[in-house]
Order: sequence, then structure tokens, then C-alpha cells
Amino acid sequence: LPNSASESWNYAGGITYAGAGGSIGFSLAQLHNFYGVPIRYSTEPDGESEQVRIRMDQTRADLRAVAPIEGPWLDQIKLRAGWADYRHDEIEEDGAIGTSFFAKGLETRVDLIQTRRGGWDGALGGQMVLRKTSIVGDEKFLPNIDAETYGLFTLQSLDLGDFRFEAGGRYEHNYLYAKADDFLNTPETERSFDTFSASLGGSYAIMPDWRVGLSVSRT
Repeated sequence: LPNSASESWNYAGGITYAGAGGSIGFSLAQLHNFYGVPIRYSTEPDGESEQVRIRMDQTRADLRAVAPIEGPWLDQIKLRAGWADYRHDEIEEDGAIGTSFFAKGLETRVDLIQTRRGGWDGALGGQMVLRKTSIVGDEKFLPNIDAETYGLFTLQSLDLGDFRFEAGGRYEHNYLYAKADDFLNTPETERSFDTFSASLGGSYAIMPDWRVGLSVSRT
């Protein structure tokens, strides 16, 4: 298949400490791809076919940590965080870069794991996601955008033997900001909105290793 060759490199490493006081780990990875997009022939008689190649680079860092609390209400705290820097270039037949796409993002999440009390257990938490995207080149189709998402959530369960009930909820606030763009002739734009979702379910053990259940959710 013409213009479909590909090369890929992936490097990754990490370190973790785990002990009686909890654990913490960090990893770093790099991904490099260089590949061709199969020829897209023009539908016009005099049109030119496109033989674009893509060069992609991504660096990603991740952090994981667990802290045991073992209190009457809180059992442990979990932290997860990830950061990524992404870029890809669309390379024309003559080797020139036609369009470049850039994206950076940070995501963090904290989970508060409750101590099990009788048949009741669950978790509370929060999440944050920050993203920046931009495009440079002749085929730019979106303005530069900054996006922010903040969320709070919970999942609770009650185990009464044969019966088990679960309930969950999540609140999320989103904010988007698009910069004014002369190339696209688009103005500066801001958007923000909130979403809430909830779920409720239950199950019953009809025999060992077999359960029937019902759940409903709403957003």
C-alpha cells in the first residue's frame, strides 16, 4: 500500500517506593512515530493526490501515591496525576511541514477511600483536567483553545448479604476559552457549563456466584 510505511520508538522508565507508610511512584515515557497516510486521490480530473506523512512526538509523566490512614471513617487516600506534551506535524511530499498540532494536558485525581463499617463502604473524590490545544498551518480548522474541567464525585455501597445496593453521583464544571483567530476569522469566545449525573442500583444473589441486578442513571 503506497505511502503506508511506519516507524515507532517508545522509551519508558519509572521508580516506585512501597512501605508500611504507603507508596509513591513516578514514571516518564516518550513516544515517537513517523508514518505515512495512504494516498488520497483527488476526485477532480486536474486535482493533485495527497501523500502526507505524520511525525508525532509525545512526552508523558505519571505520578501515583497511596497513603494509609486507617481511621474510623477514612481508610486511605489515593492520588493520581498525569502530564502530557503532544505534537504532530503533517509533512508534505517535498519535506515541508504543512500543519502542526500541539496539545498539553494535566490531570489530577484524589480518592478518599472510606473505612468499611459493617456492610457500608464507599469513596469520595475530586478530579481536575487542564488542556491547551493549538494548530499552526494552512489546514488549521480550530482556534487555540484552553479547556478546564473540575469534578466532585462519590460512590457508596451497602452490602446486606444477598442484597447489595449502590449509589453514585458526580458534579462537573467545564470552562472553555477560544482565542480570537485572524486566520479563521473567529472572535474570542468563552463557554462554561455544569453537569450532574447520578446512578442507583441494586442486586440480589440468587445462588453462589450468580446475581441479578437493576440500575438506573440520569445525567
